[in-house]
Amino acid sequence: MYLSPKNLKFVNLLLILMSFLKKAILFLSITVFVQSKAQTVVGFITCPNDDTVCVGTTGLMTLNGGISPIVRWELSTDGGVNWNPLTTVTSTQYSYFSIPNSTCYRVVHDGGNAVSQIYCITTDEPSDAGTITGGGQQCGIANDTMVVTSGVGAPLGWYYSTGGTYISIGDTNDSLAYNVTGTTYYAYVVKNGVCPADTARDTISITPYSNAGIASTDSLTVCITSNAVTVSVPNGSTTGTNMGWQTATSLSGPWTTVGDSTDSYSVINLSTPTYYHLLVKSGICPSDTSNDILINVDAAPVGGSLSGATYHCGAPPATGTLNLSGHSGTVLNWWLDSGSGWIASPCSGTSCNYSVTTNTLYRVEIGNGVCPSVFSTYDTITISPLSVAGTLTQTEDTICAFSSGGVLSLNGYTANDFNWEISNDGSTWLPLAAFTGPNAAYSNLPSGTLYFHCIVTNNLCPPVTSNSATVVVSPSPTVTILTNDTTIDQGETISVVATGTGTPSWSPAIDVSNPNSFITDITAYAPESYVITVDDGSGCTGTDTLHIYMTVKPFSGFIANSLTPNNDGINDAFYVENIEVYKTSSVKIFNEYGQLIYSAAPYTNDWKGTYNNARVADGTYYYVLTLKDIDKEKEFKGYISILGGK
Repeated sequence: MYLSPKNLKFVNLLLILMSFLKKAILFLSITVFVQSKAQTVVGFITCPNDDTVCVGTTGLMTLNGGISPIVRWELSTDGGVNWNPLTTVTSTQYSYFSIPNSTCYRVVHDGGNAVSQIYCITTDEPSDAGTITGGGQQCGIANDTMVVTSGVGAPLGWYYSTGGTYISIGDTNDSLAYNVTGTTYYAYVVKNGVCPADTARDTISITPYSNAGIASTDSLTVCITSNAVTVSVPNGSTTGTNMGWQTATSLSGPWTTVGDSTDSYSVINLSTPTYYHLLVKSGICPSDTSNDILINVDAAPVGGSLSGATYHCGAPPATGTLNLSGHSGTVLNWWLDSGSGWIASPCSGTSCNYSVTTNTLYRVEIGNGVCPSVFSTYDTITISPLSVAGTLTQTEDTICAFSSGGVLSLNGYTANDFNWEISNDGSTWLPLAAFTGPNAAYSNLPSGTLYFHCIVTNNLCPPVTSNSATVVVSPSPTVTILTNDTTIDQGETISVVATGTGTPSWSPAIDVSNPNSFITDITAYAPESYVITVDDGSGCTGTDTLHIYMTVKPFSGFIANSLTPNNDGINDAFYVENIEVYKTSSVKIFNEYGQLIYSAAPYTNDWKGTYNNARVADGTYYYVLTLKDIDKEKEFKGYISILGGK
């Protein structure tokens, strides 16, 4: 029931009047009770406080008009039916402390013959505004009803404030409907009797709805081979606390929180399509998620293999069809390179018809989504001139058996691979693996008629065979040394007999008495191999060899110890006997200071006492002579005197 301020004031006056009447009735009853005991009523009690106080009030009472001695103060809590003495209080004043309920007081004095008038204090229960429910923190909007329960006292009404002075709403009901848009403070005031008013308070605070914002995109696409991408909501667009980004492989979940509570989240190395959203919660409000972001993952393209290119022999163009297989992804472009770099081809799809006039490489570019494109294997179309053997010629038509020969040559050929063959009948051919180019030198051939040709190949084109070249190989004349290989003494002479056809000649001829005869003598001073060659007059020759072995005695020859280099033909040079027998010899001449003034190897008895083409002074000089026998080397040292008047 609503009470206007005027009516509320009337009610308060009525409550005070009722309290006064209650005290008057209690006083009359007590007076009757005292008088019935025939005690003289003398004096009265006064108190600065009102007769009606709030429970818990403290006050001071004073006896007025009393007669000494004062026996005691007494109190009654049942309206004067029963009195309880306050034996310790014998003064004219008494202080009550925190009075708990309505209580009457009197004073017995004049030695017990007199009693004061009864003074009653009525108590009111403390005001209690009760408890407000239905307010507090609200999510998004504040539109509800607050209710007050368990109050004591008369309602004075509802008040509100938005942060300043409280303003009366003018409603004393125990419930209040509210609809506010901002934080609002409410108070419900109750007053019981004379007790101070009590206030119940509640604050309605509005927490904004959770808002996770809207991500900048609903979907992204990355490549499986290498990816790094960031999902985000605009900075400052959220309301509430970021609880973290959540991820799932399908919209139905389950969703897993990754723990990053910022407005953006970096994703790397995804291998499967994945959803992401941001989770935000504002206070008591239910959490909110941003729109779902799908990160698609494109598979890496596979270039595959290109086939179908031909090796074209002959005049261009080369034509055919290229085919792509084993690829994965989308064909983006066909590319070709004819020697000047890669350019786009008009071909498309998985096959390409070509017609080219030069060697050309093809490849196909394959892509898939956002992944980097890749290329197929190369396939090369090669155009090559046909193999041409040209003309085969030779420098010598006729040669001697097992002697020097000539050169076979191809001219006017088109080829880069040459395979030579030989035949002794022109039908059965054998390979000549040692010959690999367009020219082939032949020699040391057996006697007979031999045929040569060359099978040539240009690149991968079919091979062709040249014309044949014929070489007649004449047999070489025969020669035989009838004398057996032998061992002789150094300087011994032996007779040698040979037989053969043609003109003979011996080598080396120096030790041979008749070097152009089949029968001759040989005087040998060292082991030697002697070769007889016969010439049949047509340029063909035959040979045989005689090996002479020798037992060489240790050197015991004469070494001159003086010379007179005056060009008289006698003792003009430093002489070593039989020096010519030794194929290995050396002489070194030193002056008396150890300076080398002459050296020779081999030595041939020809030093005539000179140094730098000038005659040396007479005097003593020193030599070192080294001789090597068949298998031993020996050194001789001595001096030599030069005499000649210089």
